[in-house]
Amino acid sequence: MIKIKNEENIFVHEIRKARKEGKKVYILGAALGAVRIAGGLNYRNLEFDAFVVDSEYYKEGSMLLDKHIYCLDDVMESDCIIIRSIANYPKLDSLKEKTYLVDEDVLSLSMVASAPFDYEFVKTHINEFQSLYDILQDDKSRQVMEAYLNQKITGRFKEMEAVWDKQQYFGGGYNLSGVECMVDCGAFTGDSFLAFCDEYERITGVKFRGKAYLLEPDEHNQQQIRMNCQDSEADIKYLKIGAWNQEGTLAFQSDENQRDAGKIDDSGNVIIQVDTIDHIVRNDKVGFIKMDIEGAELNALKGAAGTIVRDRPILAVCVYHKREDLLEIPEYIHSLYDGYRFYIRAYGGPYSIELVLFAVAE
Repeated sequence: MIKIKNEENIFVHEIRKARKEGKKVYILGAALGAVRIAGGLNYRNLEFDAFVVDSEYYKEGSMLLDKHIYCLDDVMESDCIIIRSIANYPKLDSLKEKTYLVDEDVLSLSMVASAPFDYEFVKTHINEFQSLYDILQDDKSRQVMEAYLNQKITGRFKEMEAVWDKQQYFGGGYNLSGVECMVDCGAFTGDSFLAFCDEYERITGVKFRGKAYLLEPDEHNQQQIRMNCQDSEADIKYLKIGAWNQEGTLAFQSDENQRDAGKIDDSGNVIIQVDTIDHIVRNDKVGFIKMDIEGAELNALKGAAGTIVRDRPILAVCVYHKREDLLEIPEYIHSLYDGYRFYIRAYGGPYSIELVLFAVAE
């Protein structure tokens, strides 16, 4: 039986405590992450006073979400707390010496799609979470799922500290030796494809010389992929498109500061081509599909339905971009073929992200 903690999120607790004590609350950072943290606070009816940034990024009079952006050097005081939106902030230790910073899983506070991944969401869907938990194939998967849900709820790093893995996408109870064609959705700079090649060679003793479809709509990333993969012996198809449930064009949010986080978004700043995996691969027998596409995974799977039913490829799908994905994606895959076995692994700790669902056909 899955065990879920009914415990107040550490950030919510500390902010409420600070307010009672008359302290100010600042969000460190003024980019997309800060906006998401602000959304998480507003959803919970928690007030914050302003954003703060390092001196090299400070511009006098700057505003974000109708809040002032102050220079961090000007607010180093004992009567405030700081919530950082920058996960790998380089001056963390020195900042802690000067003021109170809540150093826990700040991404548990962030908005996931349009609402937070909190205790109320888990409680509302507990029967569905339990159903997924029951069909996971190993103890490690069940431990990861329970720890992930509890870290989302509590915001405490300790929940997941014992379950992290290092080699993303290649630890889900499967063997790559029979793969002759793979599809990488969200290929970024080619890192996951090259990791696939390394794992294939480790298992088989030979280099991967099959076909690879590398889908990446960001132009800068496409250039990096071609440079990074130029020595590969695979038959690579470099595709500047996004995976979706139909062919067409969509708005895409591209951020030069976060090249790994571009996503399909109605308010995006560029227009990209999208297509279905079924159309892209046509008659190629696909053995492996990886998806890390910032919330577009379910639609991309729908565009791969024919390929999945026909070839039953190994699937490695990120299920953390939207809070419903952990429930809806395995359910959809199971609807296509009920012989898939499911595993879950977590990567890149300590934050409650990088959760990957593996589906392996019997």
